Amino acid sequence: MAYVDKMSFIRTKKIGGGTYYYLVKSVREGKRVHQVNLAYLGSKKPGKEEIKQLKEKHEEKLFDDPDRVD
Repeated sequence: MAYVDKMSFIRTKKIGGGTYYYLVKSVREGKRVHQVNLAYLGSKKPGKEEIKQLKEKHEEKLFDDPDRVD
């Protein structure tokens, strides 16, 4: 079983001259911690309100089934 905290964050990746945004969460499995991409947000930087809504949406989904870690 994976332990998932409620903190997620926005990761910025620069690929081929473009900037792309992802909603990411850290997940602990035993002694290891890895990061899971919850959602691809596109190339437009999301606003604060949009980020808040996305976090709530994806964290609810993840906490409904904590074993569902991709």
